[in-house]
Amino acid sequence: MVWLSKLAVGLMVGLVICFLFPGKHAVRPLSAAILGVVGAALGAFLAQQLLAIGDAGITVASLCTAGIGATAFVLAYVATSH
Repeated sequence: MVWLSKLAVGLMVGLVICFLFPGKHAVRPLSAAILGVVGAALGAFLAQQLLAIGDAGITVASLCTAGIGATAFVLAYVATSH
């Protein structure tokens, strides 16, 4: 159930970023959603391993780290893909 919440956060962040960056450097919705999910999983994993955040299930901290990871991953892709 915990990974389902992080999956949802990654999908939402990916799609929001997709619509925030229209134009010639736009990311397709499906690829943005996939990147968001990967970033959310990576952010949550790193936060759990390095900071011991997210062990107790679905918390505000674990959702925030998933959102930060998804945002960083998608923005890094957008910045390097032109």
